[in-house]
Amino acid sequence: MFRSPLRAATLLAAIHLPAWGHPTLTESVYLDELPAVLTATRLTQPPKQTPAAVTVIDKDTMRASGARDVVEVLRYVAGMQVTYYDGSRPFVAYHGLVDEFSRRIQVLVDGRSVYNPLDGSVPWNEIPLSLEDVARIEVVRGPDAPAYGANAFLATINIITESGGSEPGFSMRMDGGINRPLGDAVLAYSGERGPLAYRLSFAYQEDTGFEGRWDGRQVHRARFRGDHQLAPTHLVTVQTGYAGGPRKRGFSGNLFRPARSADTDSRFFQFVWRHAPLEGREWRLQFYRNDYRRQDRYVIGPLDLSGLGLPLTIDAPIREDVRVVRDEVELQYTRSAGPLRLALGASTRRDRAEAVTHLQGTVANRLDRVFLNAAWQVHPDLLASFGLMAEDNGLTGRDLQPRLALNYHVNDAFTWRLGVTRAIRVPTLWEAYADQRFGAEIPGVGYLFDQITHSDVRLRPERLDGYELGFIYRPHRRLGVDYKIHYEEIRDLITAVVVPFPDDWNQESERFINGDRAYVTGSEIQVDWRYARRGRLVFCYADTHIDGTDRYRQYSRSVPPRQAALLLSQRLPDAGGRHALAFSLGYQYHGAMTWLGEGDTVGTTRRLDLRIARELRFPDQDVDVELVVASANGSYVEFRNDPEATNRMTPTAYLRLRWAWL
Repeated sequence: MFRSPLRAATLLAAIHLPAWGHPTLTESVYLDELPAVLTATRLTQPPKQTPAAVTVIDKDTMRASGARDVVEVLRYVAGMQVTYYDGSRPFVAYHGLVDEFSRRIQVLVDGRSVYNPLDGSVPWNEIPLSLEDVARIEVVRGPDAPAYGANAFLATINIITESGGSEPGFSMRMDGGINRPLGDAVLAYSGERGPLAYRLSFAYQEDTGFEGRWDGRQVHRARFRGDHQLAPTHLVTVQTGYAGGPRKRGFSGNLFRPARSADTDSRFFQFVWRHAPLEGREWRLQFYRNDYRRQDRYVIGPLDLSGLGLPLTIDAPIREDVRVVRDEVELQYTRSAGPLRLALGASTRRDRAEAVTHLQGTVANRLDRVFLNAAWQVHPDLLASFGLMAEDNGLTGRDLQPRLALNYHVNDAFTWRLGVTRAIRVPTLWEAYADQRFGAEIPGVGYLFDQITHSDVRLRPERLDGYELGFIYRPHRRLGVDYKIHYEEIRDLITAVVVPFPDDWNQESERFINGDRAYVTGSEIQVDWRYARRGRLVFCYADTHIDGTDRYRQYSRSVPPRQAALLLSQRLPDAGGRHALAFSLGYQYHGAMTWLGEGDTVGTTRRLDLRIARELRFPDQDVDVELVVASANGSYVEFRNDPEATNRMTPTAYLRLRWAWL
């Protein structure tokens, strides 16, 4: 689409990096060796210098995929699984070990953590963000705790948004379903006013979910970002946003999980101040607040109590309302001079969750930490990276999470990488304080409740020791290959087990304990090949195996032993060169696996996505008309595979219109 002049491009380089110290903010960061990686160490680095494997998803990949949501483009990341708990609740896993909550990966938006501290989920629908707001996505494929602390456990996803003024003018996208009801609408405007560059976007999304399920969604989103150059050495970035709407939940005719509609509401505010007093030095101060709410109220009943010796039936009103608030302040200093570059800082975080049914009230937690990440050019061909995160957590106490890595450059095209990392995963507030009850007032008897889940032990954090050996091969700008073999030893996995619990309605409930161990081994390759001027192939493959103790969960089956994805795109310009046809083909393969929690064993899945677009270019506007067919080769089962709750992804065709104008 459109690009701003040099001033906007320089501003883009300056404010695209709000979540990590960045010393030299010039276009060369992006033009010397694409892509620059920002997430792995909080230092800007070319891929051959990162201490862990990193996948970068750019705008071309997002567009070629035909995706409607951010989660869909993550299918093209080696070792990553994307599935749906139901038609409106996606979740993402890396190397398995996951149920419907993504407890073991960290998800950031411009450095702001968005995973839910109550249950460890990532509320993808409730993130105030549409795909058009995203500039790029970086995925650190491996533990990254020395940079981002607890819960950067198996992987870290960092979504970097468009800066203010980066694509000046208006842009619009509209999607309409052909064979099933769905609709998307996105409208955005970017501009500059003196020293202020800003971007404002609105979005609406609606679909009916899976066939035969009560799981449709309506999502309203609004987002603002402003970047204000206060002085030559001072830049302030302010972001705020809202996402919300009704979500259908439950099952028609189910007594205990009836069909109903829940209302969600998610808001955030983020403030970042950056000061670069000298060349190669920068201070950065960040504050953000996440505020998530869900109102979910329904009635269980009528319940027959004759089995308890009471000749009556009752209705039990249920309130699954939830509110979760996170506040964090972080200060970071970055220095880049000579052979040593470093980023050091400290932060304090406060989480608070209120849930009447699940927690019987309000619980809170604090997290204080200091961190250091350093890159030392020991020799022109040898780079040593060191990282350390020291945390004091209200749930589990103090922990150190270190990393040491070596990158050896054989030549300009080939680099070896060797790294070892320790990481922890802190229990969620739900795991630490669960007190889930369903109850009702019985006339003449009193209040009877059914204890579903409870926590009565102090949990230890899950611990991971990870080892990685890999190489990067980049003979020229058109080809990049990243290969690694890995081993992760994970101890003290937190698992829900059924135990006796005396109450009025039953004799057992679930309790969280530290139980199983898991040993994850495998290899991955990620290839990005621009085989022609207008042609591109993205390919990834992962071979992953888990050897788990499996005393409480089938951890060893919770990952597909083999998975692969391919995205092929090609543009064919007309004779004048202004208009073009664009074709995309996406293919994903997953071996059989068993999802943890309420999931089932799903067989081998193969999915084919197709896209064809007509691109029209005019002096002051661009127009694209696209036809996208997702899962064109037929239906397949996602998370569940039972008659009542089958999650079946069906072929979906929709038309897309993109329009951008100054």
